[in-house]
Amino acid sequence: MTRMFRRIKRRKIRPYVPLEARDPVPTEKLVEEGLAIARHAIAMSVKNQVLVDILRQDGVYVADAYTGIIRDELERFAAEQRTYAERMSEELRRVASRPGRSLHQHDYRTRDRATLELRRDGYDQLADALDDAGNDDDFIASVVESAREGAWREVAATLEARLANQQQSATHDPRYEEDRSDRMRLVAEVDLGLLRKSQRSWGEIEDFDRWE
Repeated sequence: MTRMFRRIKRRKIRPYVPLEARDPVPTEKLVEEGLAIARHAIAMSVKNQVLVDILRQDGVYVADAYTGIIRDELERFAAEQRTYAERMSEELRRVASRPGRSLHQHDYRTRDRATLELRRDGYDQLADALDDAGNDDDFIASVVESAREGAWREVAATLEARLANQQQSATHDPRYEEDRSDRMRLVAEVDLGLLRKSQRSWGEIEDFDRWE
């Protein structure tokens, strides 16, 4: 019995064509954007830690703990950038003996030296900027303030959602009015009391002279 085999059609793969060269972005711009991204990421991380501490510590805010977190994160980001810079230096050594056209996006050749040098310098300078930020009290203060504001917005939104749910239940629960006084007493004693305590303790972060 003769078997019939279908011949598989081979797809023709077009050769890799590099994109047209564009004017490189100034290194200063790359550093500025990189620092902004790092700042936002750290502020989000600290905001989440503030929220966790509010629940665990009954609204107590310890400023020194957050400044330490921020400095540690800045140091970690700076180390990452230096690792990237070292990789670019390795690529530069490699491309010295690799002339010709690139076969794919990450196939660097001698003609890519300028691009690799720009990236290496950008990573190095961003690492230096992150180190400087870790020693800048004003920068640290601005990150903590952003984190505090973000945490406060989330706490306030949670309270508003809880109150909205209570209002909606009024139309469905016949005992709503009967239990309303007990619920409002709990809100006043627990929720609002915690928020007042949290807001008062968070205000301490405005005194940055103690952060050494």
